[in-house]
Amino acid sequence: MKPVEYKRYFAKVEIEARPYVYGENLNRVAVGDDVDPRADMGMVARYLHEPSLMFYVPRNVFEQCYEPSDEEEVFGGVCGEETWGALEERVAALEKVVEDVMLMFSDGK
Repeated sequence: MKPVEYKRYFAKVEIEARPYVYGENLNRVAVGDDVDPRADMGMVARYLHEPSLMFYVPRNVFEQCYEPSDEEEVFGGVCGEETWGALEERVAALEKVVEDVMLMFSDGK
């Protein structure tokens, strides 16, 4: 089979994105083999026209390649240093909750 060359394309669609929640099940989300969402804490994205097609966007890629649409800017957006700082605080709080729940259901070991 002859190799097929890659060509460059620009996306014509907007996506919806939200922060990855530490420990969440990503079975229905496309994640690259070399990406560790728990360490990366990027974004879970989906297409507006096909919301069942979800994919994980590493944090550095999201920061470099995406910016809020006009609608998102009105509501505070998902990018920017302040927002990432707030997200990191929420993630830390959620990690603590996950730890507490895991302790509740463990056998004390």
